[in-house]
Amino acid sequence: MHNGFNLADTPGGVFGYFFQKSQDSSTPSAMVCSIVTDIMTSPTFSKSKGLFEAISSIEGLMDRYTKGTDCPLDMIWRILESLVAQSPAFALIVDGIDECAENEDVKKVLRHLGKMARTTDARIIVCSRYFKHIDQSLGSPAIISIEADQIAADIQSFVTAEIDRTQRLAEIKDRLLAKCAIHSQGMFLWARLMLDAIKAAPDVKTQLQTMESFPPGLDSVYAQFISKTGRGLDSAHLNIRRQFFTLIIGSFQFLTINDIGTAISLDVFRLCKDKNRELFDIETKLDNLCGPLVVTADGTARLIHASVKDYLTGFEKPTSLSINLDATTTNQFMATRCLCMLMLPEFNSRSLIADLLRQSMYKYSEAVDSAIAVEDPSTLQGFYKYAALNWHSHLVALPQAPLNTLKLVAKFFKSRQFVTWAESLFLLRGGLHGAPAMDVASYLKSWLVLQPPSLREIVPMNDYVESAYGQLVEDTKMANDFPLAIAFLHSRLAEYHAWMADISDSALNLLVTAAKGLDDQLGPHRMTLMALDALATGKNINTSLESLPRMVFLTLLRQGTLVRGLHEQAAQSHAEIRRQRIRILGPTHREVYMSMSYECLSNFHTLNFPEAQRLGEEASRGLLATGVPTTRLFLHNQLYLGYALEGQHKIQEAQVLYESAYATWMELNGPDDPSTLMTQSAMASTYRKLGRLTDAEHHYILCFAGRQRAMSLDNYLCVDLAISLAYVYHELHRNEEAGALLEICLPLEALKRSANFERVCQIKHLQALMLYDEDPAAAENLLYDLINASRGNRPPVNRELVWVRVTLARWLRNRGDTREALLLFQDLVEPVSPSYGTPLADEQCKLSEEGVNLIKAGLAIKARHLLESNGLRWVRNYYFDIVHGAPLTDTGWERGFLERGCDKLETLNARLERDNE
Repeated sequence: MHNGFNLADTPGGVFGYFFQKSQDSSTPSAMVCSIVTDIMTSPTFSKSKGLFEAISSIEGLMDRYTKGTDCPLDMIWRILESLVAQSPAFALIVDGIDECAENEDVKKVLRHLGKMARTTDARIIVCSRYFKHIDQSLGSPAIISIEADQIAADIQSFVTAEIDRTQRLAEIKDRLLAKCAIHSQGMFLWARLMLDAIKAAPDVKTQLQTMESFPPGLDSVYAQFISKTGRGLDSAHLNIRRQFFTLIIGSFQFLTINDIGTAISLDVFRLCKDKNRELFDIETKLDNLCGPLVVTADGTARLIHASVKDYLTGFEKPTSLSINLDATTTNQFMATRCLCMLMLPEFNSRSLIADLLRQSMYKYSEAVDSAIAVEDPSTLQGFYKYAALNWHSHLVALPQAPLNTLKLVAKFFKSRQFVTWAESLFLLRGGLHGAPAMDVASYLKSWLVLQPPSLREIVPMNDYVESAYGQLVEDTKMANDFPLAIAFLHSRLAEYHAWMADISDSALNLLVTAAKGLDDQLGPHRMTLMALDALATGKNINTSLESLPRMVFLTLLRQGTLVRGLHEQAAQSHAEIRRQRIRILGPTHREVYMSMSYECLSNFHTLNFPEAQRLGEEASRGLLATGVPTTRLFLHNQLYLGYALEGQHKIQEAQVLYESAYATWMELNGPDDPSTLMTQSAMASTYRKLGRLTDAEHHYILCFAGRQRAMSLDNYLCVDLAISLAYVYHELHRNEEAGALLEICLPLEALKRSANFERVCQIKHLQALMLYDEDPAAAENLLYDLINASRGNRPPVNRELVWVRVTLARWLRNRGDTREALLLFQDLVEPVSPSYGTPLADEQCKLSEEGVNLIKAGLAIKARHLLESNGLRWVRNYYFDIVHGAPLTDTGWERGFLERGCDKLETLNARLERDNE
């Protein structure tokens, strides 16, 4: 036998974990890390295959995280899964999980434990007070209830042992045992507290008085301690005690003694530290004012038991000495203290901000081998670290924030300290979020919607990020002491606009200014090349700008042709930047593969899917060889590679890439991050194409909601998701819901811009498809009107209008108008040269339609070869370019299209091969 288990049943051993030991060990990640360590050092597992896989995984994480508890829970759990996948049966005991400090991760780890128990030879025992969510998360486990009378004998044994170890308790032994037998009610903690109180008595008489007055039930004991320690305290000490309890109860993690001291010393009215409020010997003060309900260990303060929090936050009849701390009270206190900390004058320093910007830029570029020295600034530690990570969570937990708090938030948004916080947050989160504090904006916008209109207007979310960063640029220009910081500020602000899908002239100008500033300050430096890559990628416009004079470019942008007209130049720019990187850094440097990844994306947009796939696969290998699969560059490349595969109708291959990247983004950044949403939307697209319409609907709804929280409905990325969701509803025969979504989108200001005309075409096309069965003539007229309306747009033809022609041609042929159907494709092609002999009009139209069908099948290059072999070309190649979106709905994909046209496509392919020969 070993720890109560038969060794024959658990040859792999028995492993255990107990929560509530120290700050680090109170989290699910700490539990998993501890168990992984125990298993890896166990002789039973020393030769297992899973051990070497685990070591390899840990090595990959070491490049990004300084300790295991910093890693996302799911990543650590995967290492544990690999260890036990082929292991002999073992037992795992987890005690005190109800004491864990992180509620959301508790549910997650319980689900993992439940799955492990069901799918492996592990025997899992979870010890806890009963809570319904624990039962549900484990998946209806077998429950062994331990009633008070069942453990009475154990408590008696415990008390007897304590008495025997403490000579001064010997005289009242029988009375103590009798008291415990009657009042302990199965609670070891009650017995422990009573014994500690009696041990502190100076004589037997006082011992007996203490014992007799010690109340039954933990709540009564807590009330007695609060009352006793409060007597004799003046108002100042009562206030300090209340602040101690508020900080300990209200924080989302254990605070250090120093953190608590810092928080108490803050003057929330003057926004500074008040030296006169700094406490002497904080640990002793905590013990005197809050003991024994609060204990200190490993430099942190925590409650002796989770039930203390239940008591202090529950209903209590207020008295002058009582402490009633409901969630609103604690969150209001914590939000104000956190904001005050973030706004301290010391975080207004431009030199500090310059240092943070430098670190952020190198972190974002993943230039980990930079020669620039990096030191951890004060903003990445102490109570500032807690405030940076959590202030907004406390704020949005308030049903309604006081006016003063909202004014403080508004003041914060316009301060330099906002930039300090945004860049510190970026670094604290490992540099994985694309733009400064964008996810926080999502939470705040969702919360502000629920506030009264008069309060909602106080917080300026319209210029969130813009105001503080823009003002700092001006201040730095005037001081002229950190010229490189100005370029970094432009880069970071441009990144925010890019993720917000801002295609305005001013957003573009930020990219141009950033690239020019870096070039002026650094020359042909890797950071300059990164800025040029961003410029060429055009996350906000999808184009290359470096070879265009500024005025020419702005003219083109206003004409609306640039957004889908210069993808070819973008690919060429990335190729040139890659060549420069090879010259500066060598052919196998990580940033070379970054440029290759962007080339992959540019080639996807120009329909050169095979080349995009080749570049994406090579970039994937290179990025993996020079990093780990959890880096932003690698995950984005997997998305671009998935696009290339999906464009060739390799749907299942793309789905695998999307699902893997999406799972990793969820672990790293959560559901509302732009990268998570972009990948989730792409994944939903493959679900739709594979016929998994319920899954597609589920994920599109989540993406749609997430994008609206971040940037409101009136944005082309939100429109893309609405159109994608409408297509799913249409395929599910829920046309009313599809139609309602489309009607909501059509009046939006975003769709009045010529750059978004293709999305208007997508909406009207789907409306016509839904109308056709009811009124074919009206549906045809709707599409003809759309084609006519497009003639005044620039460009007059887009990808969607080509699919409109395909739909109209099918309808016309259904009623015998073959000639009119052919003529729909006449204006898409032209002769290669006037002298070249061209086919007759009907043959030209037929070739044009065949080329369109090849593009619809993902064979754009073969379509071009078909036309060229007959002396024709597309009037504009960019008519078919895929514009940037969330991603853009693939309305050209049609269920069964390849199967229906299989014979025609094979014949066409054979003819093209003969022509090539």
